Amino acid sequence: MAGRDGRDPTAPTQPDVTLANPEGVPAENRALSFDGAYESVPVTIEEGFDNAFADLRFTWGSAAVADWDFYLLDAEGQVVGSAATGGQPEVITWRDPVPGEYTLVVFNYDGGADDDWSGTVTFRGPTPRVVNDPEAWTLTCTDQKGEVKAVKEVVVGRGEVVNVANVCNPGSRAGTPLG
Repeated sequence: MAGRDGRDPTAPTQPDVTLANPEGVPAENRALSFDGAYESVPVTIEEGFDNAFADLRFTWGSAAVADWDFYLLDAEGQVVGSAATGGQPEVITWRDPVPGEYTLVVFNYDGGADDDWSGTVTFRGPTPRVVNDPEAWTLTCTDQKGEVKAVKEVVVGRGEVVNVANVCNPGSRAGTPLG
């Protein structure tokens, strides 16, 4: 009855993006420190699109050979998403990304020299709101012998509350049992 919250899209989603892995491989950096080695990749969220989600997905040949960790930073250097699970694929799911310039920071946590990463950004639009049409219900009350004592048709719309307490014994107080 309730439907599902959401919103209708206001524009198409941004086209998918393949992230450019920089030349070379940074040295291992198990501390995930900006004082150590890492790669930096620009990520742009463009104006004019309705991106409810941006999914950044990263893979490489084998998790047994390498482990890469990914952090997405805004213009102020604040982390807006990360993927550092120790397995693959690594995925950052970013809800309602704001248009602008971001930086993907990639750490070679273990063994990346033998197995470099690749990445994509896939954009998803909003889930449209679902509103259910009003529904008609037939309420039937029976006594302990199974005999029908009352029938009432009720039409209920989204978000509407209907008091059915006196359906079985019209004119009585709620909770009065049938005879």
